[in-house]
Amino acid sequence: MTDWPESPIDRLLPLLSGAKQTGERTWRARCPAHQDRNPSLDVRGGDHDTVLLQCRSQRCTAEAICVAVGLTRSDLFPTGSHRGNGPARGNGRPPPLKPKRLYATIDELIGALRRSSDLTGGAVTRYEYADFFSVIRFDFDDGRKSFRPIHRVVNKWAVGDPDVPLPLYRIKEAIKHDLIYVAEGEKPCDAAWASGIPCVTSAHGSQSPQRSDWGPLSDKNVVILPDNDEPGQKYAEKVSELVSLLHAAHLSDCAVKTVLLPDLPPRGDIVDFIEARDSREPEQLREVIQSLASNATAWKPKTVIRIGDHLTELSMAERLVRDHQDDLRYCKAYGYLTWDRKRWRVDDTGEVKRRIKKVIRGLYVEASRIEDPVVLKALIDFAKRCETLARSCFLGESQLLGAQKTVERQNMRAEKRTDLRSSTS
Repeated sequence: MTDWPESPIDRLLPLLSGAKQTGERTWRARCPAHQDRNPSLDVRGGDHDTVLLQCRSQRCTAEAICVAVGLTRSDLFPTGSHRGNGPARGNGRPPPLKPKRLYATIDELIGALRRSSDLTGGAVTRYEYADFFSVIRFDFDDGRKSFRPIHRVVNKWAVGDPDVPLPLYRIKEAIKHDLIYVAEGEKPCDAAWASGIPCVTSAHGSQSPQRSDWGPLSDKNVVILPDNDEPGQKYAEKVSELVSLLHAAHLSDCAVKTVLLPDLPPRGDIVDFIEARDSREPEQLREVIQSLASNATAWKPKTVIRIGDHLTELSMAERLVRDHQDDLRYCKAYGYLTWDRKRWRVDDTGEVKRRIKKVIRGLYVEASRIEDPVVLKALIDFAKRCETLARSCFLGESQLLGAQKTVERQNMRAEKRTDLRSSTS
């Protein structure tokens, strides 16, 4: 049986997006308790291996941050330490998850959330994804906003995501259409529908589109309307990859397109596009967007292949880490770790092998869009070789550790470029 790291820092850091060290025992990451575009969460190792958290953007509490990553407040303290007169834990494992608090109704749950120090006074909007899952939005007078997912547990309700792939917002209405648009966020999605545009979105903003079930779009033409910023572009790219994989798996000739609406302000979206044209009727706005979509070119994966050293096991490891960096890690002491929506777990179910096969299928999607016959043959041969090796879960320690470092460096360089552009604009 594999023991988990005792250090709270070792438990927390892999769960945070964009975490990078800023000093001795200090880190900066994106706060998981709200839609954090620029990393604003300070993480510091305190005395006796405790963890101190400070959200500088929206002042999210430590409890809210822990809930967002599937931990409890006690996970910020070292295993074996204790406060009060209760027995100390010394079994080398983090404390077990506390049972979720259940509420009889959604109104009762929202009332409990509003009594939280960081959610007091916020205007509440409920976005219903399905009869078992909703997202609650809190808007504050100072411009802050915060989101809380909730899900049904038998006949009651709890805060957090369900243990199943998340449904798409408004998919039941959109599924009737052959062409479906994708926006980033529930508010832009609703704005699109107000103009007669069938639209869906995934939960948790631009950070986690892979956690949603895009299966209903497997036989649909898709147009993505991204926000006018770098996270929006990354979201569009990731959704394009996910939907294209579905199209390839179902032998569908449907297309995926991305349309950046014209004249958007920085970080703008379809809401800003519509408000800037408030004199036009919804039918006119729909015709403008449909015209932009019809003239857009179909999405093609970025070809990063060079014949030779890029068709290697290391490049395959980099693809795996890049596609699953939010829910898969390789640790020298524990091997493969997968995120089960609550904790990082040692993979003993073959999940990593399934993900490797999914990445290999993505190679065939790339191949279907490559015109150069030399590159095409090299990529198909590489994909076939990987399929053979995947039966033994071929990616070794050196490839995975190297791939993780490469992807982390790429992410850090991208963040530096974004900070530089922000400072000069």
